[in-house]
Amino acid sequence: RLVSNVAQESRIKNKFSFSMRTIQPADADNFDDFLQRYSQCKNLKISHLNWDFLSASLLRLKDKGFSFSRLESLDLQDNGITGSMLEAMSQTFFSIMPQLKTLNLSYNNIGDVGVCHLATSQSMSNLTSLNLGFNNIGDEGAQHLANSPSMINLTSLNLAWNRIRE
Repeated sequence: RLVSNVAQESRIKNKFSFSMRTIQPADADNFDDFLQRYSQCKNLKISHLNWDFLSASLLRLKDKGFSFSRLESLDLQDNGITGSMLEAMSQTFFSIMPQLKTLNLSYNNIGDVGVCHLATSQSMSNLTSLNLGFNNIGDEGAQHLANSPSMINLTSLNLAWNRIRE
């Protein structure tokens, strides 16, 4: 039921994509099982993110030792993510992704506040590629990235179409 009504899934080897467009509170237990079933994927794309629902599920699973231990690439493009949401995601979501190397946050609205949370997150230490295009980031956010002690392995950074002047 969950896959057919909540998550439109696409699996190709270790790549997994799903939409949270139609998820309902009654789907909570099934969604927890769903996340556990795909916890070993290497590439994950989430569309129509319902952060309140996802974070509640992750908090329930945390007590069971849940993690995305093999996840290397996460695509959260165009999900309406804000700076305050990114703060919570840094603590709850990214912290259970020890192998994360590629993160796409383009076409959101994380701004300078969100970049600050990313730049100071210890969960970003293995990141090699970060796409922050179209995110309303200014000079302050760019400075946070430049001075980040956590992003020492970053080799690719996309900041296209932001408000950076200097």
